[in-house]
Amino acid sequence: MKKTSIFKQLLLPMIAIVCALAVCLTGIVTFIFMKSYESEIYLRSQDKSQLVSGEIATFLDGAYGITEELSVNPSILTMDTNVQTPILEDCVKRNPYLELLYIQGRDGMQTGRSSGELADRSTRWWFIQTMLDSA
Repeated sequence: MKKTSIFKQLLLPMIAIVCALAVCLTGIVTFIFMKSYESEIYLRSQDKSQLVSGEIATFLDGAYGITEELSVNPSILTMDTNVQTPILEDCVKRNPYLELLYIQGRDGMQTGRSSGELADRSTRWWFIQTMLDSA
């Protein structure tokens, strides 16, 4: 029987230990990078969400501002279709993100509209609910 040198006897365990260390090190580095990447994605998503929500708030503030302006406009308050309609048409032309504006009386009948025919909205659920809430 041949005797092998100590070096040859330790070579296989040493290679196994080095491979195990390499696998562990690779796993640790991968884990650290994944956590870092996950945090970066979360922060970027949070930044974009805040930016989008700010833009939406600005848009809604503008839309509410338009309706507030119209609600105190003496010509709109006349409730005269011939007076209201051109104002509403002009408002939609100046604000292309608006599709339709209309004014409606407490009876549910529209008195002014930026486009289309006047209609009776007194049977709509939202009108009925509003009237119940205001009673």
